[in-house]
Amino acid sequence: MISYENIKTSIEEKNYIALPFSLSRDELVNAAEKFLNFLSLPQETKEVFSFRISAPRLGGDIGYKRRKQAIGDLDDKEYFHYHPRIQEKYPEMYENKTVKEFLLAADRIHSTATQLMQEIIGAIDTAHPGVYEKFYCGSEIYA
Repeated sequence: MISYENIKTSIEEKNYIALPFSLSRDELVNAAEKFLNFLSLPQETKEVFSFRISAPRLGGDIGYKRRKQAIGDLDDKEYFHYHPRIQEKYPEMYENKTVKEFLLAADRIHSTATQLMQEIIGAIDTAHPGVYEKFYCGSEIYA
């Protein structure tokens, strides 16, 4: 059980808190392999999976992103910001085996992490009422 006191004490003593994560290392490695398989798809296939769930000033980019850094010290990168709404937006994802396997693995990680975050924020909410509602406010969940 995660409690506010455990969170507070651990952060004061160690500057972090170790938390249980119910997915195994093998499951996480498997998901990473599925992501790398997804990245090997043609660019036009990957770019289909991209949309926004909020105003541009608030962020909210969902799906596949490719960033090319022309100037500066940042790396070029490809990444995928998973959100469950991607399944509603792109039901055709199940037609491509590589996409389907990756998104199902991403959904499992997202669901597990979301449950853990809800526990953590719920524990914090016991000492700071209202915090939970700021993150999990009904249908507008951006986690």
